[in-house]
Amino acid sequence: MRLDLWDARGCGLVDDGVVGLLDGVGPTAGGPAGPGGAVTYLVGLPEYEPYRSARLPRPAGGLAAARRVLEVFRSVELRECAVASPLAGVARGVASAVAAVRGGDGPVGRGLALAASVVPRKGGEVGRLWEEYRRRVPGATEPGMAVRDLWGSAYAWQFIRADGRVLDVCGSLLALTSAVDYCGAPDDPGAGARWAYAAVASEGLELLSGPAVARAVLDVAAVGGLMALKDGLPAPGGSGAGRVRAGGRGPSGVAVGLVDPAGYALARAWDGAVGPYLRLPLGTGEYRRLAGAEGEFRGFSGCRAIRRAVENIVRYNDITDAVTDFAHGESFNEVNLALALGGASAITGFGAALAELTDAALECGCGADGHEEAAEVSMGAALWYLLMPRYLAGSQFAAFRAAGGEVARAYRVPAARERSAGCSVVDADVLFDVDWSPLWVVRADPVGLRAERVARRAVLPGGDGAGCAARARDVLARCGEAEPVDLREVDWPGVFDAALDAAGAPPAPALRELVAVVWRQVVLGEEVVRDARLLVDVDVAVRDSYAAPGGLAARRAFFGVLSGAVELAGLNPYGRLADGLAALCR
Repeated sequence: MRLDLWDARGCGLVDDGVVGLLDGVGPTAGGPAGPGGAVTYLVGLPEYEPYRSARLPRPAGGLAAARRVLEVFRSVELRECAVASPLAGVARGVASAVAAVRGGDGPVGRGLALAASVVPRKGGEVGRLWEEYRRRVPGATEPGMAVRDLWGSAYAWQFIRADGRVLDVCGSLLALTSAVDYCGAPDDPGAGARWAYAAVASEGLELLSGPAVARAVLDVAAVGGLMALKDGLPAPGGSGAGRVRAGGRGPSGVAVGLVDPAGYALARAWDGAVGPYLRLPLGTGEYRRLAGAEGEFRGFSGCRAIRRAVENIVRYNDITDAVTDFAHGESFNEVNLALALGGASAITGFGAALAELTDAALECGCGADGHEEAAEVSMGAALWYLLMPRYLAGSQFAAFRAAGGEVARAYRVPAARERSAGCSVVDADVLFDVDWSPLWVVRADPVGLRAERVARRAVLPGGDGAGCAARARDVLARCGEAEPVDLREVDWPGVFDAALDAAGAPPAPALRELVAVVWRQVVLGEEVVRDARLLVDVDVAVRDSYAAPGGLAARRAFFGVLSGAVELAGLNPYGRLADGLAALCR
């Protein structure tokens, strides 16, 4: 049996019975290739306009198709596939490993429990987002629009080269996965019962067509089956020890061979819906050169640097969710799994490693197509998880500061001249060795190198990034030496201007203004505006850029500069979350 992110059947997650249940789902999903060979395309214009519409459209064919997929999620056929899949064994091993430290008296269990005791409760974010939506559209009537916008924003921020209308409709379809992952969970976002997600997804299933769409619908079913299986597993007290290969026990007393890092990475990618998430936009005309016949990312399988950058979309998630996942009983989290199997040293520097993977993709010279696009996915994700209210990044830091004592010390902002950034990552398929020791070493890169990397992130190929790098060098030098009160005014907007100049693009004032706000709120921890308002303000500005002259250059500059500010200035929130948790678990 071949295990592959692009083959649900090969992973045992679907079979002929499940395929039969989905036969004909959607009036257009199984259409042939479209204009220019696109394997994802629209057969009509969407009625829904993000942050402008007052209601969700409910096209009859799409609504019926969405309800049918929701029924398949609960089918015996899908459940039997998930139970028999090799990935089910991985899920059981993960549950055993994390359960072994839950409530334990070792340093990892104590540290996780301490952090979980003060972390804000996750969930209910739809109410906050809905309030912001209604501030813009007072007559809006359906909170489900916030769920559609959540998925649409992820696409708009990460696949910055596609048609914004297509990306929004792709988000509509992928929202189906939320019906399994969110409804009734301890961290339920508050969008309503499972059937409410049918309305959210209906326009996607009505308007999207092409071979990649048909395959994505099958993948979504496979994802739903694995999610349901994983969420239904009991929490054993380490009973998986009998299935362990050689390798002994880690610092927490858990058998290190209980879960293989490569096997876990594949299972986590399926759990995170990475395959269908990528298929839909990669099948569009703007990305078609990167994709196979059904939207599979060829570079993902052909270049390690591309794959590792794209996989950041689940690793950023795991860092922001590490403590809340532990608090809610969710075991599928690489940070917590590495802690259980490798101890605190296994996650020290994890945030720095993810930053390196983005830059490594941009610097890879293997000749494969897709390095720029993979880095854009990673840069957009780096910002998205910090801004999305669901993941509570800012609220977590505020709670840790307020807790005082060892918790506050663990998560503190580095003092002047303690700030650094840089990492060397071993050229391997995964980030952990078989014993869950980390395959990276943190280093302190010079300001000049980091400035060049900011410019490389922010300036599209073909532009002269020297001016942007020079501006970034001054800003990064100040970030390393300034006292906290002086960090508020460092000139990241000037770096954004320089990136636009390098691309020959016109000014983008709405995005420029937000650069400073995001820096102060996300990196420095000030509450400039409420988290939901900042998310919506950024999302509106990004989506508006799709209709503006020079919009692609502006989006690349925005996410390039801000991902550099987040990850390369020595104040990396992802690094502080991972390293702070590691400090509590020593």
